[in-house]
Amino acid sequence: ICHKSRIYPGLWVCLGVSLLSVAITGYFGSVALPARGFLAWIFAQTTAFQFYNPEFMRGYGTGVLNGSLWTIPVELQFYLLTPVIAWILIRWWRWAVVLLVTALVAANVLGTIALGTVGDAGPSGALLLKLYGVSFLPWLYMSVTGAVFARDERVRSWALSIPLWSWVLAYASVCGISVLMGQGLGNRLSPLVFALLALLVFRFAYWHPDLSRRLLGRNDISYGIYIYHMPVINFLIVVGLVGSGFAVLIVVAVTTSLAISSWRFVERPALRLKATS
Repeated sequence: ICHKSRIYPGLWVCLGVSLLSVAITGYFGSVALPARGFLAWIFAQTTAFQFYNPEFMRGYGTGVLNGSLWTIPVELQFYLLTPVIAWILIRWWRWAVVLLVTALVAANVLGTIALGTVGDAGPSGALLLKLYGVSFLPWLYMSVTGAVFARDERVRSWALSIPLWSWVLAYASVCGISVLMGQGLGNRLSPLVFALLALLVFRFAYWHPDLSRRLLGRNDISYGIYIYHMPVINFLIVVGLVGSGFAVLIVVAVTTSLAISSWRFVERPALRLKATS
């Protein structure tokens, strides 16, 4: 439910908190901070270009203040594409599998071309490769997969009819084989790993559907966890609090606290304003 009325208010407040955390460390005073470059970065972070990272931030923490936010431009693109995908699935449902396979093949072919040719073309090629990675193209088959699940009760029933432990075992086995074959498990998931992960998450969601409500009430802290965890991690890296279980506990505790605050004081009020407007 992270639509735009929730994304931007939480994102803007997170940016302010993140900048404050950087300032506390004294990092801004230790690097050359060009006014134009700083304003361009702020513009990118507050609009739809969160994947942009300036050189003056390369020395802070992991080198990117909030690297997770590269997915927001992709998410916004799919908000625009959702009516098109839904229309195709409704009008030509029998062709949904064809659409899914086509999207998968297109993503892999274009990715192979980009990695094999554009990636070796110097700075301009690297920029094109980065822009391709933050476009909807490599992730289209993932979105279509979700749309198919939302559209077809038979697909959902089939996934739920298989025991949870079977999906866990299948996913763990494929991940193990992928690692042994030298394939990564980061953003470049293979289609098979993605499919099993999606099925596993879906099956988990129906394992105990009331569990999250019992633990969190109606507080949806998922978006807050997503936008705050990397600024917290980077802050701890800069202050030297890393490499221990205690540091992990701090990350979890601080991130969760910020996420709860974001939901209660920023995101939920923003959603209520939309509902009453």
